[in-house]
Amino acid sequence: MQTIASAELISTDDDDAPESGIRLEGVRVLVVDDDDDARTAIVTVLEECGADVIPAASGPEALAAMKRTTVHVLVSDIAMRGMDGHRLIRRVRDLEPGRGGSVPAVALTAYAAPPDRTRALLAGYQVYLPKPFDPPELVTMVAKLAGLTTDA
Repeated sequence: MQTIASAELISTDDDDAPESGIRLEGVRVLVVDDDDDARTAIVTVLEECGADVIPAASGPEALAAMKRTTVHVLVSDIAMRGMDGHRLIRRVRDLEPGRGGSVPAVALTAYAAPPDRTRALLAGYQVYLPKPFDPPELVTMVAKLAGLTTDA
């Protein structure tokens, strides 16, 4: 897991600050969701916290993005047309570690039953969050996976 030195945990009363109080400057997050509205909502939350976000509308698009740039955290929906999130994470885990194979990953999905959680974690995700997502929780998990905080 890569640590991002330029990001920091902040405490502020600023009305424009993210609810979580966590800043994600220097953290590159790949967000994969085939639903435009859901993807836009996730991207917006993470960008408001300072993350550099790469949006992808499909598994193949996400894999292509990973070939072009280093990603610190992957956030992916599970139920996507074509290559679903389980196939995507298996393909990611097949990559060499230096090519993204060890990128920490969040499964963000409407499938919220305990067996769904277990399946996502066994497939290779480190964190499982149900939709609709709680923005501060998502930001906290991304920060934790990026090595910014051990809290959560």
